[in-house]
Amino acid sequence: MLRVSSRSAVVRSLLSGIRRQSTKDATVEDWTINPLELGEENVSHMYCVPSGDVKTVFPTSLPSQFSTQTTSIGEMCWILRRQSYQMMQELKSFDATQPHNFRYLLYGADGSGKTICLHQVLHYCVKAGWLVVFVPGGLYYIYILCGPLISSHSLIPLVFSWTHSDRELRPSTRVPGTFDQPDTATAWLKAFRTLNSHFTSQVQLSRDWQWGKKDHSLAGEEMNKVIDMGLLKPALATDVVVALLEELVLSSGRFNIMLAVDEFNGSFSPTTLRNQQKEWVGPEQLNLIRCLLQHIPQFPGAVLLSLSRSRMLRCSAPGWTPDHLLNGGTVPNERKLESRAILDSCRAVEIPPYTRQEMERCLDYYSQRRWITTDVSQAVLNELWHLTSGCPKTLQRMCASL
Repeated sequence: MLRVSSRSAVVRSLLSGIRRQSTKDATVEDWTINPLELGEENVSHMYCVPSGDVKTVFPTSLPSQFSTQTTSIGEMCWILRRQSYQMMQELKSFDATQPHNFRYLLYGADGSGKTICLHQVLHYCVKAGWLVVFVPGGLYYIYILCGPLISSHSLIPLVFSWTHSDRELRPSTRVPGTFDQPDTATAWLKAFRTLNSHFTSQVQLSRDWQWGKKDHSLAGEEMNKVIDMGLLKPALATDVVVALLEELVLSSGRFNIMLAVDEFNGSFSPTTLRNQQKEWVGPEQLNLIRCLLQHIPQFPGAVLLSLSRSRMLRCSAPGWTPDHLLNGGTVPNERKLESRAILDSCRAVEIPPYTRQEMERCLDYYSQRRWITTDVSQAVLNELWHLTSGCPKTLQRMCASL
């Protein structure tokens, strides 16, 4: 019997017709659907994101391998997972003025598609007119901070967004013993303004804010002016993020708000940051993390969190369940009460691997878009199913360009 590595090579040779190029000239079926129009008949089927939404809703916050494929094919298309669809259906009846319990925690095996599911729900919220507060994975901030100096192919998923970074730490003058992250906060404010440009003028300060000896904002001032100040003065950006989250909480009931955090367990895992004395800095010492965790337990809007084991540094977890990642050895004992409280307040939803039918539909899409240019025989389908066990990330890697 062939070893897995050899069998993988055989499959890749059988799929040697794979190529990376746009297929806009090909006559193919248009699978573009507005997420507001998705129905039960679309579950476990491929659908494409409208081209106008790709750059505004998903600039660079998706997994790098998926982004590379999207760029090469020329469109963003994915399988509608049942878990995503069920959450979208629940959001349709969401009423910000009424008590609710939309608090979900996505978990699953490495590469099962948790980030994709989270983005599918976020896309629905944006199209439905929600205000979205989104903390994405680490790649997003690397891209915004470095901009055109690096290409999308050099974005390697090695870090959590706020806790694994080599960006500047600045001792906080507001909370002794804690640290601000000017560059990271500035990047997040840029992303927030882009995603919620139609809301920033509607949110007004509920009280006066003193930013420093000279800078202050008065009650009634529009939030977009405060965001502009944070972008012009990075030293104040962290405080602006803190104020923004607090004001959004106070604005609850005026509009629907979704708080989504990818790789949420990074808020409790060891960081790769050091202070001026070269000592490790804990996530509880970062003001961005502190203000985020402060609002999650009683956040008045919808809350959607996801867990990730693959990007953890300086620690490892034996499993990928919520107990392993939010209540296990990766969380310091003194913080387990806090993490457990958030875990208990959310409904955990496992994102499973693809079914055999979903895998075959994904391969059908690759064939239609000529990402795979040779016929996929039943033998190849069986081999791919055996080697991937339906894992979306593994399937995507095995069907990547040679």
